Amino acid sequence: MADSFADAEVPGEEGAGQGSWWDAPVVYPGLYGWLLLLSVLDVLMTYGVLRLGGSESNPLAAWVLRRADIAGMVVYKFVIIAGVVVLCEVVGRRAFGTGRKLAVALVLLATVPVVWGGLLILRHQM
Repeated sequence: MADSFADAEVPGEEGAGQGSWWDAPVVYPGLYGWLLLLSVLDVLMTYGVLRLGGSESNPLAAWVLRRADIAGMVVYKFVIIAGVVVLCEVVGRRAFGTGRKLAVALVLLATVPVVWGGLLILRHQM
């Protein structure tokens, strides 16, 4: 078992390119778990900021919120996560190290709105 998502083993890494995509395990399962967690936290932070009178700063996400409320935002987030996973899988199966760097960068990027939303909520509480 890996100590952190950065040390996670990749099943079938040596046999990359063999078999079907549907039969193979995902390349970076630990990183995808972090992306999912951060996306859930992002939706929760967005909801909290909106309840305190704030607004969504991402224009596309703001449009989704206006059209479909928070339920639409959940769907929007999970569509993004699905796209990110597909992108990382395509890159990772061709170049493992490059795909891993991409996945780690996207996890780090996903922390930004969570931290920012948390800071906005904390600032409002003080």
